[in-house]
Amino acid sequence: MFNTEITVGNLVAAGAAMISALAIIATFAKDRALRKKELADRVRQSASLVAAKLDRWKQLALQTFDQLQGAATDAKTEAGHADFQKND
Repeated sequence: MFNTEITVGNLVAAGAAMISALAIIATFAKDRALRKKELADRVRQSASLVAAKLDRWKQLALQTFDQLQGAATDAKTEAGHADFQKND
């Protein structure tokens, strides 16, 4: 019923199947590593974008604070002059 004889063709076919299986496994491993690297690149890019935006926000906040502090000082000085003129 079954031929139990091992031929060169059978060995070549088995070898080709094992090589193909190893090639598929290696391809999947490389693909997984590439996807992991691409994800890490996207995360790094997003982190740098957020850091740049936060730095810009910090600059704007400090600039606004400096402007408001100057305006408050000017207002306080003007209010002091108005009080001084009332007392005369």
